[in-house]
Amino acid sequence: MDSYRPFRRAAALFNPRERNSVVTIEEMASLLAPHGATLDTLPVPLLDGKPQPGAIPDLVAAARSAGAEWLYIPPDTFLNEHRSALTAAALREGLPSFAASERFVAYADGLAGLVSRYYSVGAFTGFKAEQILFGGVAPEAVPVETLSRFSYLVRMDTARRLRVYPPVELLRIAEAV
Repeated sequence: MDSYRPFRRAAALFNPRERNSVVTIEEMASLLAPHGATLDTLPVPLLDGKPQPGAIPDLVAAARSAGAEWLYIPPDTFLNEHRSALTAAALREGLPSFAASERFVAYADGLAGLVSRYYSVGAFTGFKAEQILFGGVAPEAVPVETLSRFSYLVRMDTARRLRVYPPVELLRIAEAV
């Protein structure tokens, strides 16, 4: 995010019922702190144990009003289901968004993201399945690994709408979508 546009304050919405989202938000906050940046955490309110999609626009507006310079979007199933509403709210607020998942940028109006492309995730999953199905490796013996290569996506129509253009150095490595 900082290579696109330096900042001191970001905000993140998340589903408090998704453990992966909670952990990612905690990790992001700890990564930002040594660089003098903060992360405002905005859990989506629950009703009868379910996150409320109608709260998304107000949470994004609250993030912007509190001084957020970026909206960080963690890998979150609930937010992914409501990605269009989330990224549209960020656009209305003039708040650049940075996603950890491809869909927010490629299939909604997110500005940018450092992501593992779904194609690459599928190929890696196939490699792991091949080890089990044809290599005789027991499933519990297959190591848990993450991809080592990522794609930096920039949605250029969103950049134009926000008037927040990526630096030339970033365009040398980014994929425009």
